[in-house]
Amino acid sequence: MAQLNFNHLRYFWAVAHEGSLTRAAERMNLSQSALSVQIQKLEHQMGHPLFDRVGKKLILTEAGQIALDYADTVFQAGDELMSTLEGRPLASRQILRVGALTTLSRNFQLEFLRPLVGRADVELIVRSGTMRDLLAQLDAHAIDVVLANSAAQRDARAPFRNHLLNEQPVSLVGRPRPGGAKVLCGWLPHCKG
Repeated sequence: MAQLNFNHLRYFWAVAHEGSLTRAAERMNLSQSALSVQIQKLEHQMGHPLFDRVGKKLILTEAGQIALDYADTVFQAGDELMSTLEGRPLASRQILRVGALTTLSRNFQLEFLRPLVGRADVELIVRSGTMRDLLAQLDAHAIDVVLANSAAQRDARAPFRNHLLNEQPVSLVGRPRPGGAKVLCGWLPHCKG
């Protein structure tokens, strides 16, 4: 079995975090073509494509997301080793990737995530999207949890678990009808006509 080339892994890691071959090449002071060749060598060694190339955009494949998770662990451990040897140990930092439905209230998201915001031991990444996109990312391990205001459909192919966290009151706000007629809204909870 061939040994993993950590230089290739470092190049992949930089591109995955930058989200762009161009930005990563500039940051690492390499040409784009040299960086691309190194990533292709890593993909060949691993036997899986790590990125889907859509135009100029690079999207992590499932294998790419798995490789990125391991690379994060490897390079975090290296940073911790160097800090420890220099006499300044780092606190272990966990990454939580949250997908939030685009239509979900930002106030609700903020209140739910508030205990994690600003913690030194947690890196919080929040991505918005449609339920379909977020469930695909969850299935591909690109995110850890989805916040939504509706339950995900369960089937044999995607056995997601749903947990009710909270309920929100709903209000309808609008102009009164001409002639002062009241709006009937008894079918909505918390609605006052």
